[in-house]
Amino acid sequence: MNDLYNASVNRDTEKIIPLQEKVMQICATIYRSDYHESGYLKGIKCALSLTGLYTTCLAEPLSMLSEKDKKSIRTSLNNLNYNELQ
Repeated sequence: MNDLYNASVNRDTEKIIPLQEKVMQICATIYRSDYHESGYLKGIKCALSLTGLYTTCLAEPLSMLSEKDKKSIRTSLNNLNYNELQ
């Protein structure tokens, strides 16, 4: 997301628009993966787990996301070209 910051500082709208679209996709899938107040946290931890950066362990009272939600996050990461984000 440094690219988005730098593009914003430089007022480079050609770079800002596609990067902002990626941010909105993240917000729509990963941060809203569950409708509970903790949904954003479960979505982030799931995404980190799918990328190998975190284990899937959640402390009580949190529960794991459904397979459908995990699949949605996996698809979102693929659509975001996760390798480009590293």
